Amino acid sequence: MLYNAGLTLKLRQLLDEGKLRFVFQPVIDINQSTVLGFEALMRGPEGTPLERPEELLRLAKSCNLGLELEIAACKGAIRAFADLHLPGKLFLNLSASSIVAFSFFGGGALLHCAVDVGLPPSRLILELTEHERVEDADALRVAFAALAAQGVGLALDDFGDGRSSLRLWAELKPQIVKLDKFFVRGIHLDSRKVQVVRAILDLCAAFGTPLVAEGVEVAEELAVLRDLGCHYGQGYFIARPLERPTANIGERASAVLQSSKISVMPNSSPRPDIADTVGRLKVPVPTVCATLSNAGLMQLFKNHPELHAVAVVEKHYPVGLVNRRAFVDKFAQPYSHDLYAMLST
Repeated sequence: MLYNAGLTLKLRQLLDEGKLRFVFQPVIDINQSTVLGFEALMRGPEGTPLERPEELLRLAKSCNLGLELEIAACKGAIRAFADLHLPGKLFLNLSASSIVAFSFFGGGALLHCAVDVGLPPSRLILELTEHERVEDADALRVAFAALAAQGVGLALDDFGDGRSSLRLWAELKPQIVKLDKFFVRGIHLDSRKVQVVRAILDLCAAFGTPLVAEGVEVAEELAVLRDLGCHYGQGYFIARPLERPTANIGERASAVLQSSKISVMPNSSPRPDIADTVGRLKVPVPTVCATLSNAGLMQLFKNHPELHAVAVVEKHYPVGLVNRRAFVDKFAQPYSHDLYAMLST
């Protein structure tokens, strides 16, 4: 897309005057039913072509202001977050180049901005975006390490979207991984997505990395994620991004998290060779009464070698179970047949 000189000038003014706006969307702890923190999302002036962040980023890229825009947005979001006195972590979206830039001199520019507004660096989480542009993983790993040493958390965003890499997860050792919303939307209707999330949660356990499921839009999705053991959630059903969000989980999401009802997860289509009811697994077997002699029971086991056990029944009611192996072993001992043959079971 081509941009006119007026929009480029407008972007330049936004950066120089610090006029970017920010909205915040909560990330919740599914197990604890608490707010973990908020993701900051930048916005341009309302009602203008630059209101949406996608347009801001495209314009900045076209006029070589991409890095400047990201750094300005990061610092602006820190100040706005501090002004709102919101609890928990602050999630900031940054490209690899911006994270590397912030890591220079131990992350001084980022840390000074946070400290100046009274925000401990330990409350910051930097989300790596645009993974296809990570050409120098070693430099990014060094940057992650430098920032982590100062207490800054690091997250891998949009995992599973085809751009993010399992190799990046292993190499960068992020504190959090955010799952791409594709695998969350409609998970209550798709058994394949359930299996994918289960597999990723297994990876999380292996790497010691909690998972944030993004894009939660309906109650059923949140219920499935809860029952799968997903750590954190984010999405419109939980809360929309707002300039002044509340510090508590909304009633809708809270009701799902507090519910004791187990979600009905989608099942794969049954194979034709699998029995579809328990009744089809039943097989007819003989029973015995308590007055049957031990010799009679031994003969029954001889006549039915497939029996592993036999039920003892009185008046159509089961009162006991005789295990074949235990009975035969005892009955085969020396003198047992002579002593016990005529006794009842």
